Amino acid sequence: MSKCSVGPCSVVAMALFAMSLTTDSVAQSTNDTGVGLAVGIGQSRIQDEDGPGDTFDGSDTGYNIDLEWRFIEYLAIGINYVDFGKDTEFFNGEDTTIEVTGNGYYARGYLPLNDRFMLHATLGELSYRSTVNGFQPGFLLPFAESATAFGAGADFSLSKHWSLRFDHRWYDGDNREEGAMTTLGIRWQY
Repeated sequence: MSKCSVGPCSVVAMALFAMSLTTDSVAQSTNDTGVGLAVGIGQSRIQDEDGPGDTFDGSDTGYNIDLEWRFIEYLAIGINYVDFGKDTEFFNGEDTTIEVTGNGYYARGYLPLNDRFMLHATLGELSYRSTVNGFQPGFLLPFAESATAFGAGADFSLSKHWSLRFDHRWYDGDNREEGAMTTLGIRWQY
């Protein structure tokens, strides 16, 4: 007798696929314009390279909050807040804890595939602050450094105003600092 080896991710993927085959007039929010709010939580990565062999490479649970205005069907502009969490690694000869938060702005392009699914790509700028071992370098500035933000993801419409959102973002910062975040969240659009 064999056991079923279907994991929770496979079950979710099959359910989303089955739901995408249905037609529901209520779930036609992919073509709407207006103001939207999205919140996501997931895995984040922080990387800082001071030199060959001296790299901080940490990960934690992070979250992001986006507020955007989708002024035409295919394009939105917005602002966001990102918290990468914090992690402790052996870096620069000692145990180092780095915590990164930031806020920024972006433009997001949308590509509706059908009444339920749409893909999106994001390009923006993130101003961020790193806290290292409880000390904030550049403490006189509200956000001391900046990063170019790139992203891609997909939305699955649940109803006229609500969608599930999968999102992955890359951040290319100053001084060989990088970050990334993969989130699953919810999006509301009015």
